[in-house]
Amino acid sequence: MKKNEFYDARQIEGEKISEWYVRVHNLSMNCEFENSLKQMVTNRFVCGLLKGKIRNRICEEKPDVDLPKLLELALS
Repeated sequence: MKKNEFYDARQIEGEKISEWYVRVHNLSMNCEFENSLKQMVTNRFVCGLLKGKIRNRICEEKPDVDLPKLLELALS
C-alpha cells in the first residue's frame, strides 16, 4: 500500500517545491526501492509537479540530470 501512496502522489496547489520534495522523499522511505531509490524519487518529483512553468522547465532538461540539479532549477 505504501507504493500506491508514492505512485499516486501529486503536488498540491499551494504546496511549495521544497515541501513537495520532502513529501516525495518521505513517501519513498517505506517503499523498499533499494538500488532504484534515487531514480524513483526523481521520477515522482518531476511527474508529480503541478503543470506549469516549473514543470515545463524541468522537462526541458536531459534525462540524466540528477535530482539535486532539478530541485535547484525548480527553486530558482
